Amino acid sequence: MSKAKVVEEVNGFRRGILERARDGTRYETRRNAVEVLRKISKSVLLCVDGAYNGMLETFLESITGLVERMDGKERERFKDEGFYDKLVEMRKVVGMTKGGMMKLAMIYEFFGGERKEGSTGESLVDGDRLERERAALAREARQK
Repeated sequence: MSKAKVVEEVNGFRRGILERARDGTRYETRRNAVEVLRKISKSVLLCVDGAYNGMLETFLESITGLVERMDGKERERFKDEGFYDKLVEMRKVVGMTKGGMMKLAMIYEFFGGERKEGSTGESLVDGDRLERERAALAREARQK
């Protein structure tokens, strides 16, 4: 299947997910939409060595839109249920463009996170370090 066809198909799934998670839907529907988009994004990153970064940035924009529409109680619930931690884990595989990292950092900020994280204060937009981490994870996934 060509890259263009893959992008078309995956973006069709993304649009369908967003349509079902529009304003006025239950929290659980929007939470599940964020989680599905996160899983697809992570899978794309691990499988194709960055060839689909533009598509990934589109997915991160979609996640941002869903998270932005959550109210404070929903965001707290999202964190309490462990889903925020899964979004934070994404930074280990999102070794891509600085724009993509900035979108991911914006998602963290909606939950009260900062652009810096960890005891050493490493930047969420340290592309070189993140690229090395993503490449190592991709190698591990291929070996399994």
